[in-house]
Amino acid sequence: MNYPELDTSIFVCADCGASDPQWASINRGVLICSECCFVHRNLGRHISQMRSLKKGIWNANQLALIDVLYKNGSNNIWEHTLLDPQSSNKIRKKPTSNDPVIPKKEAYIKAKYVELAFAIRPNIDDLSLDDLNKQLWSCVRTSHVETALRLLALGADPNYADPDKGNTPLHIAAKENQGLQVELLWIYGADVAQQNLAGHTPSAIAKMEGHIALSERLVELEFEVTDRLTMFLCGRKPDHTKNQHFLIPELTGQATDIVKRYRKQLQHTSNILLEKLFQDVYDEVDRRETEAEWQASQPFHLGNYQHVAVFLPPNPNLPATRNQLRQKLAKYGAREFAMLLIDMLKEAKRRCMGLPLEAEKLEPPTQRLAETYLSGMSGENGPSTDPNSSRDYDEVADVLGQRKSNESFSFKRSSGNKSSASDEQDPILGNTVTLDDFLELKERVNETNGKLNSLMQLNTEMLKEFKLVQRTLSNLQEDQSELRRDLRTLQNDFSQTHHPITRRNPSPLTITSSATLPPSQAAPVVGAMIMPSSALLHRSAHSGDSTDAANLHSVRFARRHGSLTSPNGPTPGQTLSRGNSGPERFRNGSAPPMDTGSSSSGLSQSTQMMSSSGIMNKLFDSEVFPDNLILEIELLTGAIKSLLTDLQQEGEKANAVFHADSIHHHIGRILKVIPPSHRVGDVADCMKEINLSMASLSGRCLAKPLDVDTTCHAAYDLAKAAKELLVTVHRHQDI
Repeated sequence: MNYPELDTSIFVCADCGASDPQWASINRGVLICSECCFVHRNLGRHISQMRSLKKGIWNANQLALIDVLYKNGSNNIWEHTLLDPQSSNKIRKKPTSNDPVIPKKEAYIKAKYVELAFAIRPNIDDLSLDDLNKQLWSCVRTSHVETALRLLALGADPNYADPDKGNTPLHIAAKENQGLQVELLWIYGADVAQQNLAGHTPSAIAKMEGHIALSERLVELEFEVTDRLTMFLCGRKPDHTKNQHFLIPELTGQATDIVKRYRKQLQHTSNILLEKLFQDVYDEVDRRETEAEWQASQPFHLGNYQHVAVFLPPNPNLPATRNQLRQKLAKYGAREFAMLLIDMLKEAKRRCMGLPLEAEKLEPPTQRLAETYLSGMSGENGPSTDPNSSRDYDEVADVLGQRKSNESFSFKRSSGNKSSASDEQDPILGNTVTLDDFLELKERVNETNGKLNSLMQLNTEMLKEFKLVQRTLSNLQEDQSELRRDLRTLQNDFSQTHHPITRRNPSPLTITSSATLPPSQAAPVVGAMIMPSSALLHRSAHSGDSTDAANLHSVRFARRHGSLTSPNGPTPGQTLSRGNSGPERFRNGSAPPMDTGSSSSGLSQSTQMMSSSGIMNKLFDSEVFPDNLILEIELLTGAIKSLLTDLQQEGEKANAVFHADSIHHHIGRILKVIPPSHRVGDVADCMKEINLSMASLSGRCLAKPLDVDTTCHAAYDLAKAAKELLVTVHRHQDI
């Protein structure tokens, strides 16, 4: 079952300290980053059982166990001597996230988990193995799974049974409803089906105590091996609550006589040999699932990925012959491996339910693999029907190149039959090309195709970036052309000026790059349009200028009683350009409308007047308040609209940081134009609300990845706060 993802951002890698680890070592109880995962995968499942936190399939109790163990210092068990100030290992430095994987991180991880160079060790004088077993037996009745992990690391036996009732730690944990303890004991090899002296299994004890959920979980653990194989084949598990313990898919095909012979040999295999075959196949399934999880976890480094073994790592606790057979499992394709799993599941079901023997369908790849394993493992573990079944490591023939023998199904001697084997024709393919050669070539082709797909994906990403740069360049060129046209228009208007008109005060429509500095000292602001000094407009100084006075009165009345967001309210262009014939242009919501038609003869004189810093300082004077506030809020509204438009068109690729800078600039100008005498009461509260809304919007725009929905909501909140400020100021003005 799937479990809600852990918040890995609060964790660090147990081996190098990298943030946000994406992998977990189940049997070690630690979280691992993607780079350290390379090394762990090469160690083998007998050392570290890796699973992806994002892509792996987790049981709720398993993921909760990893969370609890890591939060309670499970990594300290494996780095015990590094934390001890009196230890000689204190001088050894733990690698950092910036260190290379090979050889620095690899050497440290092998020393930590393979050699257990830093792990906690038992004190022979204080504790014996029997004492550790008794402590574990007592500990599992509590929720201290970190203590149980420490005892297991010291060597406690998870299958220890007390001599009085024969209860194992698993029986005790089931009785006390300690689900996490059950998961930990099972990971370390506790027998879920073991019975006590009364004949009760842990599942039966949990059911008698009323722990139904734990009892059902223990039943699932009893069939974990077959469930894992079924999940690998068809992506589903049997429903054990309905007494359905096996779910086996069917394959079409006809079985030949020789297929039936090999299947019969599989059916007559002893339980010990079949159990070992299940162990090896289970490890191969885990390796393939981890491989699939890694492929689904992006991005990954292709250079490091080449260092990961494409087969099961050798287990020093197993004979060399069996290690070689385990590695040959990786050469089987998806269909061939599925055939083997299906026949093994059928045999397991037959033995579990006590069904009679019957002829079943078995495909050629399965018969060869069954022959190899059954013959090879019979030679290691006991007598076989074939007297030549036991061979040394140098006499093991290739699994996939196995030839049919008329006398037996055992391995052939590589020393005596090399020349004859090369001359034989494969009974399956019917030619001199062996299946081993074909699969090796197929593996190389698949590897080449994988690299080609990666390069094609990289090429696609580069093309997308190139098109984005081209589109940005085109937009910049269009903006530059518009600016040049505006400049030529203004120059033509200014050249026709003959009768300059002196205006009394600076207009609130004037746009500069700074609210207080003259044009020569003002710094450019990102996102705000900087107008040339020749384009600055001024109010008329003539009291008889009825046209300008009427326009100014209509603007002030409309802005005070209109709405920033209401569709019925006058827009900046409609209000300010009434009676004017000059062009108006808006850029990204940060440029104001410009009046170029009225009083064109006074523009050159206005330009000379605006060159004075004294006139510039009066731009945001209280005499023109709240006209300048209306203008600045209109500019802010345009900048917010530009942000929302970019978010709707580009999504997560929108340049939100640029728009946030522009909006922040307009917020500063809005707060500056409000006179100190007005910054009291409701107006002060509105100013605080604008600052809070701006801070929230900035945080959303800077977030990686960009969340479009929350950013849009933050922008709407800021526009609402600006509108509330304008309404509040107008209300105070009317009073």
